[in-house]
Amino acid sequence: MTTTRRDFLVQIGATTAASACAGLLPACVGPPEEGDVDGGNVSELAEGDLKPVASSGVIVGRDAGGVYALTAICTHLACDISDPNGGHSVDGSGIRCSCHGSQFDLDGNVTAGPATQPLRHWETIVDDAGAITVRVGIEVPAETRVAVAAA
Repeated sequence: MTTTRRDFLVQIGATTAASACAGLLPACVGPPEEGDVDGGNVSELAEGDLKPVASSGVIVGRDAGGVYALTAICTHLACDISDPNGGHSVDGSGIRCSCHGSQFDLDGNVTAGPATQPLRHWETIVDDAGAITVRVGIEVPAETRVAVAAA
């Protein structure tokens, strides 16, 4: 029995999909579910910091204006940049998705493709004890910040 080109490509596609599901390739997860995410405490987030909230699809940051949060789901093919096993980079120098090399600045703007759309910003609440809550699904303008007292 001979294998056609079509059969070969179908088999390769099935193998690739199985590898992704088994965690052998970076996961593409789609948009995060809506709801509240615990973003840690503002005392753990110095001005200039940007940190992923592990496997939550969320990144929290702090700048001179205050605390903010954005999606960690890459706008190229929906890889979760907050996945600690994905080889992604999120820090005070910017955001890099290891799936296909897209890069974003600290505010989620694209600095290198293949992504063409910026990361979305979510509503962020900081309570009196400094606990950060990210309201995933409630989009706010990119310049929105929650002011906090200097550390």
